[in-house]
Amino acid sequence: MAEKTVLILDEQAEAYLERLVPRLTGIEWIAARLVPEAMERVGAAEVVMARGSLLTRALLAGARKLEWIQVLTSGVDGIDLGGALPTVTSLRGVHGPQMAELAFLYMLADARGYDRLRRQQAAHCWERFLPGTLAGKTAVFVGLGSVAEAIAARCRAFEMRCVGVSGRAQADFIDLIVPRERLDEAASMADYLIVLVPGGAANDGLVSSRILAAMRPSAMLINLARGRVVDEAALVERLRSGALRAAGLDVFREEPLPAGHPLWGLPNAMVTPHVGGASEQYIERAARIIEHNLRMFVQGRIDLMRNLVRS
Repeated sequence: MAEKTVLILDEQAEAYLERLVPRLTGIEWIAARLVPEAMERVGAAEVVMARGSLLTRALLAGARKLEWIQVLTSGVDGIDLGGALPTVTSLRGVHGPQMAELAFLYMLADARGYDRLRRQQAAHCWERFLPGTLAGKTAVFVGLGSVAEAIAARCRAFEMRCVGVSGRAQADFIDLIVPRERLDEAASMADYLIVLVPGGAANDGLVSSRILAAMRPSAMLINLARGRVVDEAALVERLRSGALRAAGLDVFREEPLPAGHPLWGLPNAMVTPHVGGASEQYIERAARIIEHNLRMFVQGRIDLMRNLVRS
């Protein structure tokens, strides 16, 4: 069987190779950290592996032998494939644990009054108060993919109710599914409105000022999707006025978030620097999916590859 050439374009390309090279035979590897380096060598590759945002039309146009794209993220909304479509697979599922933990960081900090506790500690102030709990609260998921299911599984352990906004008929750990055209109704149910839809024109501004207005003043918005999905200006206004109690935000319309952006200074906004999908185990978890897919690709068993987007 002819050897396959695989280009990995990633800042941590060498870390991927450390895990994959000893596990696989029949592969010629090309590691590139930056796009210009990849552009010079992509012509030899049957397989290209990179984050969606790096898979530009210009890069793929140079991949004259391209048969398969392994996207090194769970979403594929950043890919500009242009004309012919090769087999495409994603890393769907690899982000679940870490993104679920970030969602719970926001929710637990909010419910248990962690910001107040930290301020009291800094002031050497012993002042008891009655914090809330997550038990009995409702989490509403805007988007029902693998990350939503990972968070919902943990919500179940915390005795929370889970509502999904989706066209799907059912999903694991979800108590009720509401169609997308009733998003405002679903938002009105939420103690925590958790945004998880992919990027793209169809979802730009989905969580609009109207949807934010439908939320209860006691609710919290959590955005782990894309910054453009939420009307950021409307969100800032509702947080400032107290019409919305809190927000946990890992993604923004402009990243890095500009130093003068009002979200930095709002005490009821938790700002994190787009770390939801990151973890120290990410590459190892991703490598297991890639290893399986490479074995199936070399054997010609495209149908058995994991997370097929196109074939």
